Amino acid sequence: MEKYLIKITIPSVQEIILQSRKLIDMFSSSTLIPTILSKTFKPYINDEKVEFLIPSKEVIQKNWESITNVSYLIYKGNSEEEVKEFCSRLENSFSKNLEETLYKELKEKIDIKGYEKLAYYQITNSLRFVWGATVLNGNLKEAKIKLDKLVAYLKSTFEPDTTVIEGINLFDKENNLYYQENFLKFLEDEENLNYNYTVGSFLCRVCGKRVILGAKNNNGKLDLRGEEFWENISQKMPHYASESERMCGFCTAKRVYAYSKERIESVVDFAIKEYPVEVEKELRSIAKNLKDIQDIYPENHEKLDQETANKLRFFFEQHGKPSSYYALLMADGDSMGEKVEKAFENNTVLDFTQKLSKYAGEFKAIIENNRGKTIYTGGDDVLAIMPKSKALKSFKEIYDTFKTLSTMSAGLIIAHYKIPLRYVLKELREAESIAKNKGKAGVYIKYIKHSYSQAGTFLKRDQIENFEKLVSIMSEKDFPNTFITQLQQLLQPYLENVDNVDVVKALITYLVNKKKFDKKEEFLNLLLLEDLKDLKNLIDKLKVAKFLAVRGESW
Repeated sequence: MEKYLIKITIPSVQEIILQSRKLIDMFSSSTLIPTILSKTFKPYINDEKVEFLIPSKEVIQKNWESITNVSYLIYKGNSEEEVKEFCSRLENSFSKNLEETLYKELKEKIDIKGYEKLAYYQITNSLRFVWGATVLNGNLKEAKIKLDKLVAYLKSTFEPDTTVIEGINLFDKENNLYYQENFLKFLEDEENLNYNYTVGSFLCRVCGKRVILGAKNNNGKLDLRGEEFWENISQKMPHYASESERMCGFCTAKRVYAYSKERIESVVDFAIKEYPVEVEKELRSIAKNLKDIQDIYPENHEKLDQETANKLRFFFEQHGKPSSYYALLMADGDSMGEKVEKAFENNTVLDFTQKLSKYAGEFKAIIENNRGKTIYTGGDDVLAIMPKSKALKSFKEIYDTFKTLSTMSAGLIIAHYKIPLRYVLKELREAESIAKNKGKAGVYIKYIKHSYSQAGTFLKRDQIENFEKLVSIMSEKDFPNTFITQLQQLLQPYLENVDNVDVVKALITYLVNKKKFDKKEEFLNLLLLEDLKDLKNLIDKLKVAKFLAVRGESW
């Protein structure tokens, strides 16, 4: 009997998360893979032939939410055929669990009569299960290196079947089916999905890849956008889809799946957590009957009945207007590939996996203690949402918790609630990439206002305390509001190139001393500690600090 190292990966998970249109899409996408993989692996945790490395047996049993899209396990088999048969069983089980988790739930909660085949095809073909195996001849690291190359090759050589659209074969006919008459006739053929099911030329508003459910041909009258289907859902089940949303079977099923688990909050729910807990509860009590939590904001009060609008107005007079901003944090351990390689080399993979599982639990606790919510955490990475004022604190605590194993790099975006989530997520991924490229061990923090005006700056971990001092000083009532604009104008000739730092120091000192505020000496000392050869970054850093310092209505 030989040992085989097996690697399993589910590609494009990050892409699915970052396609999210609403917060609910992020939560459903991030929990879907751990849910399905845990169901797939659990029948084998006590199998003597199977040894789970990543995730470990304990993680599958007790901390399944930290399961990532990449798994390693050892299988003891008598032949390659036996290993192939085992991996095929895992793959079939994964597909079955995907179907049961999404498709059956969708059919129970939404009437998809007439679109069952399309929804089923879209769901069961949404995720790929890629696996590879190699004989383990004692050297775990060498086997892993070989296997990683094999699986990377398998992923790269996969090509989608371009002869089909949503399962309908286009080229298995004598004539060119793209010629309209032939194409329509083919779609109406009983052998295939009926033309009614795929008549829609509109793609899903969430993923943008699959055609929408609900499109139909009603006695020659085309309903390309599925108006009747989606109007019914938005009126009777508005939590699944708004009036303008049109989705494919997979993305609709993810919405249904997410709501079956727990109440899913919106980004506004995290913006209003800037209020103290008891004050937030009071606001929620006033807003409990609102159709959309966004209607709490004064600009939306025209939609409300007079009594509720008056209650909100009185509440804001007492406690201040609500924050319009929330924060998204994406952090990732630095050089973790090398750490994983070392664990395989030293045959300490299980210990390493347990460490990561422990960190995942600690990260989740940190986020919750800062009134946020973890979207996913695999132990060496985390994606979370939280109130604006808790964001930098959360990163510091996560970083300091993880530093015994490695440093971390993160992107942190503070965005207005009306900015499309997909745009914010694109900026978030870019912010994390900037942090990695700027030298790691830090965070790139950026704000995006409703007008899309924005600024960002990179902070090494050891620079954050001084940055927080800047924020504190700039939050004082006597801090001059025009300081940043005047400094930018004063330093304009040097923004592109600084030949003489002493000149820059003199100009900064001149402007600070000209102003009247209590903490100007401390403020000046902090500014002079900055890299004065990079004045663009200095200006951006001050803009971000001022943004964080502002409280109240213009949050």
